[in-house]
Amino acid sequence: MLLNVYARREPASDGTPGRLDVQIYRDAACSVRFVRFAWWRNDKPTRRSKRITLNCWPWALSWAA
Repeated sequence: MLLNVYARREPASDGTPGRLDVQIYRDAACSVRFVRFAWWRNDKPTRRSKRITLNCWPWALSWAA
């Protein structure tokens, strides 16, 4: 059984207008940030992603509303 992490799109941290980073959180309330994927990365998760590997460990990915 995989542990859950939660993803959400947020405005880019570098201030680029119109771009969204993907933030990964450890809890459903999105209060404990785990990882940030910058908008320019090709390996960031998409809405189709159900699993993600972080630090050589597989996680179940859920998208926060």
